[in-house]
Amino acid sequence: MKTPIGVLVAVLAGAVFLANTVIFTVNEWEQVVVTEFGQPKRVIKDPGLHFKSPLEKTRVFEDWLLDYDSTPEPIYTKDK
Repeated sequence: MKTPIGVLVAVLAGAVFLANTVIFTVNEWEQVVVTEFGQPKRVIKDPGLHFKSPLEKTRVFEDWLLDYDSTPEPIYTKDK
């Protein structure tokens, strides 16, 4: 016969496993593509806590915005 503590531990372990499969976070410098069976479903650019179904997978991409404004200058090669 199972003890109430053992049942509680099993339920808690199942809840943690389920939470890890449906909850994910997006950082400020990332964007996430959520796919289901290899087909893209949505793109998430907002940072924070997000949810997905257990059948969906996430792919994280860095979203760094690099602006570099400089004056144009000629570049001389060896053969000019």
